[in-house]
Amino acid sequence: MTRGGRFAAVTNLRGAVQRTRSRGALVSEFVRSNVEIDSYAGAIALHADEYSGFHLLAGEIDGRAMSIAPDLQHELEPGIHGVSNAPSGEHWAKVGLAVATMSTVLESSDERKIIDDLMQFLSTRRGTGSVESEVFIAGEMYGTRSSTVIVATMNEIVFVEQTYARGGVLQGARKEFRFARERLTTSDRW
Repeated sequence: MTRGGRFAAVTNLRGAVQRTRSRGALVSEFVRSNVEIDSYAGAIALHADEYSGFHLLAGEIDGRAMSIAPDLQHELEPGIHGVSNAPSGEHWAKVGLAVATMSTVLESSDERKIIDDLMQFLSTRRGTGSVESEVFIAGEMYGTRSSTVIVATMNEIVFVEQTYARGGVLQGARKEFRFARERLTTSDRW
């Protein structure tokens, strides 16, 4: 995310075939550019076969956002959306739970409560043993290694992150970073 509120986040898809280009580059390329989101989505679609499976969310706070996958790119309507490591069209229970929790948490206007409630949600083990329904995965070889909450207000952006060791063991204290939001003008985008 930039100080101006341009953001992107990517997930891998479980079981995706390894390809030549890094999915992580999709995030940095978008946030460092001034390219309109539609154009960026179109460019990715042309080269989608060079990346392992992914879901990319990209856009601007208070602006347009898109969900971009190799086989489908679409604009997101204003609201709360969820994404997982599942293939397009496959619903995982934890995504519905996340959207419902986010809706409830955002009824508060207390920044600290929002951060704490979302971090609690992200770190709660539900005991199902299923990757499709567990938000927090406490595995030795595969599992949650960090949880991040980002809160953007009119004046600032706050990042809060908690890291975990293997097995879901808490690793150190939460880290919090704050920076003032910069307002972009139309001329900044061209």
